[in-house]
Amino acid sequence: MRVLLTGGRAPATLELARVLARAGHQVEVAESLSLHRCRFSRAVERCHRVPAPNRQPQLFAQALQTLMTTRAIDLLIPTCEETYWVAKAGLAGAWCEPPEKLLPLHSKWQFQQRVAEHGLNPVQTQRCNTLPQLLPYLNGAHVIKPEYSRFAQKVLIQPRQLSLLTGAGPWVVQPFIEGREWCVFAMARAGRLLARAIYPSEMRLGQGSALRFRYQHHQALSEWLDRFVAGEAYTGFVAFDFIEDPAGRLWPLECNPRLTSGIHLLADQAGLADLFWNDPGEVLTPKPDSRAQLSLALLLLGKFGWKEALAARDVIFCRQDPWPGLLQALTLLPLAARAVGQRISMVEASTWDIEWNG
Repeated sequence: MRVLLTGGRAPATLELARVLARAGHQVEVAESLSLHRCRFSRAVERCHRVPAPNRQPQLFAQALQTLMTTRAIDLLIPTCEETYWVAKAGLAGAWCEPPEKLLPLHSKWQFQQRVAEHGLNPVQTQRCNTLPQLLPYLNGAHVIKPEYSRFAQKVLIQPRQLSLLTGAGPWVVQPFIEGREWCVFAMARAGRLLARAIYPSEMRLGQGSALRFRYQHHQALSEWLDRFVAGEAYTGFVAFDFIEDPAGRLWPLECNPRLTSGIHLLADQAGLADLFWNDPGEVLTPKPDSRAQLSLALLLLGKFGWKEALAARDVIFCRQDPWPGLLQALTLLPLAARAVGQRISMVEASTWDIEWNG
């Protein structure tokens, strides 16, 4: 099969490209960045520069449609936040839900309504459109964050002043819940779970995404995931962030209906690539001691030394496909230029041209 991936900048997309290539598929990548991780990968036959999805959505959709026709693409797999723009384009052969199903899950407010409809213990969530509406929640045990955000950007925990808020609303307000943080990643088709990976959120980039991934079975989270996916009759990638409080209750904080880092824990499982076309006999899960990490990021952040860096598989460097790892500093250049030009952080720069904010 010839597969077109979008989101070539992400480590998870590189992982997926390698999985598909090892299974014998021909992989191509469409990306709006000039330099990205997948560009240097032996797993990718060809990379295509496309317009920025959230800056030129119509041209982006046209470019993908042209590629699917001229390159005889069998399956289009969106991976990062451009997923919502692919869904909006309504392209045949795209492995994702339509926007009317995806966007309520991307919204941190509407997601809780979906959780409630499935009887799955939602977090009490308020939606505020203006700054004055947030005043009652200052100096209390609350968390304030944009309704549409990613990597915990602009999240305020127990804030004391509104001046800390940046960007336009709407915002959501949730109670601050102490406990252990968990991440859940899954692949599903028509409400049937195909694969899942559960891991505690450890060694993160600030308040944001995890940098080290360690599989750990959690029965209650597995059961929650089964019920939600079935209730949504969901197809595609989907991921969730949870808090498990000291009493053992699970609180779903938000949903990311796209590819996430959980794919790293499933990558060495035979049959993963087949899930896009065939249902497995049973749900695919990581091997019991699966571990992976972004070693360079952890080293640069001073999270550990070289000895610990060798304790788990690095998700970027691979002996059979070394260039994405050896040249990963080069892929940061366009993001650094964007961060300087737009006066935003490097994390914000990484999704500036693809994110969906309502």
